[in-house]
Amino acid sequence: MRPGFFLALEGLDGAGKSTLAQNLKTALTARLGHEPLILKEPTKGPYGRLIREMAKGGRPLQLSPADELDLFLRDRAYDVQENLAPALAAGQTVVMDRYVLSNVAYQGALGLDPALILAKNEKFPWPDATLIVEVSPALGLARVESGRGENGRGESPDLAFETLGYLEKVQAIYDGLGLFGLKGLYRLDGQLPTAQLAQEAMRILNPLIAAIAAEPESLKPCSPTPPSSPTRRL
Repeated sequence: MRPGFFLALEGLDGAGKSTLAQNLKTALTARLGHEPLILKEPTKGPYGRLIREMAKGGRPLQLSPADELDLFLRDRAYDVQENLAPALAAGQTVVMDRYVLSNVAYQGALGLDPALILAKNEKFPWPDATLIVEVSPALGLARVESGRGENGRGESPDLAFETLGYLEKVQAIYDGLGLFGLKGLYRLDGQLPTAQLAQEAMRILNPLIAAIAAEPESLKPCSPTPPSSPTRRL
C-alpha cells in the first residue's frame, strides 16, 4: 500500500492554521472520498500536556531553550509513533497543525540554531507539502488578543509565545526558510477570507495529490526526510 499524503500547516499564532485545517478536512474529504486525519502539536499526550501548561503560564517551568526543544521532540516522537506513522502506513491523508518548522521558528527565535533543530528532526517523516500561512506579527497578535481567554480556538492563550518582539523574530525565521533548500514549502496569504484561503490551499494541493496518486508504489518513500541542511544561522 502506498503511504498516505502528509500535509503540515505552519505559521504564527493567529495566522488561521486551525481554521484552515478544519476547512481542508471538508475539502479533502470531497476530493479524496475519505476523511483525512487532523493532528495538532503539541499533542494531548504526556509531553504535550507539559508544553501546554508551560505555554499557558508564560514558561513557569523556566526551561532552557534546549530543554524546551527536547520536550517538543519527545512529544513529536510520541505523536509519530501513536498517530502519524500508523496513519500514513495505512494510506491515510494526514493534516498536521504545526510540525517541525514551528520548532525551527519558535525555538530558533530563542537563540537555538535552526539548522541544528532541523537535524534533530531528521528521524521523523517529512511532509509531502507544508503550507505556511503568513500574517504580520502585529496582525497575528491582534487576532490572538481579540480571542484572549480562548485564543480563538477554544484554548487558553499561549502567554509564553505571544509578545510582538518575539513573534517578529519567529517571523524572520519563517521568512528565511528558503536558505535551507527544504522541499515542498508553499506560502499562503493569511489575510484572505477563510473560504478563499482554503481554496488557495486546495489549488496548491490538488496537483500534488494527483501526482502522488499517479506514482508507482515503489517510488514514494515510506518515511520522507528533509534534505541535508547547511549549518547556517538565520
